[in-house]
Amino acid sequence: MPAPFQTSPAATDSIETPTAARALLLKRLRWSCRRGMREMDMLLDRWLERHFERANSRELAAFQRLLAGEDDQLWDWMLGKGGPNDAEEALVLSQICQPAAPDAPLRPRI
Repeated sequence: MPAPFQTSPAATDSIETPTAARALLLKRLRWSCRRGMREMDMLLDRWLERHFERANSRELAAFQRLLAGEDDQLWDWMLGKGGPNDAEEALVLSQICQPAAPDAPLRPRI
């Protein structure tokens, strides 16, 4: 009889692959992008769509630090009222605030 709470190797194999771990991270980040302000949600979600696949670990960490901050401060930064002191966070913030291509209007995720 297996020990309680022990999982089979097959159950954990898929979670341990880099692709599965990255997919899980994307899912968690999408959830964290839900801030309750539609405009901010759309900008954050757009960053994920545009940059997540090619973002390196430092950029993803900077994005997560931005998400960990206060909504009011993050929104002020998005409006150009100040900005983060961290250079990597500032870079990610500038990517978040880049306007959408003229043929690609912002669309809310449903």
